[in-house]
Amino acid sequence: MFADERIAVIGAGLAGCLVARQLADRGGMPEVFEKSRGTGGRLAAARLGGASADLGAALIDSKAAMHLLDARAQLPLEQWPHKRSDMKLMTCAEEEGWVPMPRASSLTRALLEGVPLYTETRIVALEEHNQGGWWLHTEAGETKGPYTRVVLAVPAPQAVPLLAASDPLQRAASSARMTPSWVSLLELPERPVKLAEVDVLEGDHPILARICRDSSKPGRSGEIWQLQANTRWSEQYVDADPGWVGQQLIGALSALLGESVKPDALRVHRWLYSNVESSQKIRPVSSCGSLAVCGDWVCGQGILAAVESANLLIRALETND
Repeated sequence: MFADERIAVIGAGLAGCLVARQLADRGGMPEVFEKSRGTGGRLAAARLGGASADLGAALIDSKAAMHLLDARAQLPLEQWPHKRSDMKLMTCAEEEGWVPMPRASSLTRALLEGVPLYTETRIVALEEHNQGGWWLHTEAGETKGPYTRVVLAVPAPQAVPLLAASDPLQRAASSARMTPSWVSLLELPERPVKLAEVDVLEGDHPILARICRDSSKPGRSGEIWQLQANTRWSEQYVDADPGWVGQQLIGALSALLGESVKPDALRVHRWLYSNVESSQKIRPVSSCGSLAVCGDWVCGQGILAAVESANLLIRALETND
């Protein structure tokens, strides 16, 4: 299956990297193209001061982790027992999740072991060859190919212009709604007293959706916190200045703690396509079997949906053959 097939995977997020891994394990020859400087997508890591911190999803739930370990036993994943509270600090419960080691992007890097990866390469058009196969056109004016198949592992809005050759897939991508999320990483001089026993806070708040102590994760150090704004606030200020956004999130944390928070280092990032608001489950392969999609929007939302979409795609490709 897929023996010696040259297959282009566009997008080096979790779904794309998992598909590439499974294609390679089945004899295929996947090549991955990523518009950013590194892998991970919404499981990316970023530098903050002298350390590295997770910029996207705070953790991986147990079900998704088990699916990943089933696909490849030797992955840099470790269990993370942590204490979770609501935004009012009224409850505190022990929970478990999984985190990549030593940073989020280590997971996708491990999945791509031995797979060619081209970063900072934005694909802007696909061209179907009249004798079969696909050519990829980059933003820099280069042409890559030919490829037997192309897999789009990007957020639905980014997939739409590349799916002109498949009306059903393009309509499905057009109908999926994805929402933004502002995220800020803070390096603090010391751990806030009110959060001395809490690692993750989630719940109802006018600005914040999640507060996570990144430094509590296995293998991390320092005093780094991730603040994630909720969908409503992020949509309202989607085009705001990042510096202003960072100050608003710091202010929200200060108000929640009842003390002024003054970070030693700050990083702000906008995930334009962070969450899947609505989508429909689809068969992720075109009628000809050579164009396909994956990503959380194909199966639902979140990390588990991204993993399931990769598995669904592999099964669909095998069935199509």
